[in-house]
Amino acid sequence: MGVRYRVVVRVKEMRENEKGMVCPIYKLGEEFDMTKPEDVGRFCKWAYHALFPMIAHFEFGGSFPWDPEPNKTVLCCPDPFTLVIFEIERHEKLFEGGPKEWHREYG
Repeated sequence: MGVRYRVVVRVKEMRENEKGMVCPIYKLGEEFDMTKPEDVGRFCKWAYHALFPMIAHFEFGGSFPWDPEPNKTVLCCPDPFTLVIFEIERHEKLFEGGPKEWHREYG
């Protein structure tokens, strides 16, 4: 049996490059529910692949010993020219069960 949690990624900070540009994909404070396919589809693929290990870890109940809060962590996009810093937060439990229950509920 497993537990799956809702995970939300929020754009916490956007830093300008030397030309005054910021990432054109996101807006400061914008949120993405990473348990919803439509939100994952709106997320930049480069950033998604950098954040995915942390998202998956939170989705299934993990936490990181270096974070002051067990349900939150911070990570940045790998694009060095328009840096975006994301806050990843675990929210409420979605369900308990195994793969069969997950596919019945979300498949």
